[in-house]
Amino acid sequence: GTGRSPTSILLSNESFGIEWAHMHSIWGLADYKKSRDLKLTLRGKSLKGDKLVEFNPVYNELVVDTFKVKDSNFDEFIKELKKYDIKYIHGYPSLLKEFMVYFEKYNYKPKIKGVCHCRYCQLRSGSAFGVLAYFLEENFLISAGTLGSYNFKSESDNSWNNEFCQNCGTTILSRLEVFPGMVGIMGGTFDPPTFWYDLDAEVFVRSKAHFVGGIEALKHEDTFFSHDPKRAESKRLEGSEMTS
Repeated sequence: GTGRSPTSILLSNESFGIEWAHMHSIWGLADYKKSRDLKLTLRGKSLKGDKLVEFNPVYNELVVDTFKVKDSNFDEFIKELKKYDIKYIHGYPSLLKEFMVYFEKYNYKPKIKGVCHCRYCQLRSGSAFGVLAYFLEENFLISAGTLGSYNFKSESDNSWNNEFCQNCGTTILSRLEVFPGMVGIMGGTFDPPTFWYDLDAEVFVRSKAHFVGGIEALKHEDTFFSHDPKRAESKRLEGSEMTS
């Protein structure tokens, strides 16, 4: 312990290489490759001057000075992180916990999480329902690539913009007029663990597929709070009657 004489431990000169080979073997299971993937590293590292982060090209990592990150500079810290295309986070469990506490404290977590059974979501996803997690727009950044987009208006005359990957066609996000200042990320597009959040709501239950069982959520709505049809929609899109 720190209050008495420290214990001496003799290590083999080969131990460092063995340890790192073991770590990279584990990381490889998560498809991590050092030469390709930038990782954020959280450990007890002190950086010179007032630096909060520093790039280490040897390990292709962005090292955080966790001794300096605090309430007064957390926004500055996040702005610095947004300059990089970070793929993985590596750190002590205790530091990872503190890191996520800051994210929750400063609203870097989804504001709304829900499942939607409306016909628009069924058609855009090609499935029984859509899963979305909405974040504040100011906390969202596309770090690489350009998304395609498709815009339309719902029967309630509210604008809806879907954005998708131009390589594989996967819908990545939605921006809805009824949620100004927020961007909805498609639930299935998060890396594992993909569905790491609890649901606030299940909406448009009236057009829920008959084979979908009970979904755990805080509330269940027949339609949606903004549902107020302004024009007639075809039955295949309107959803009050599920037709073949």
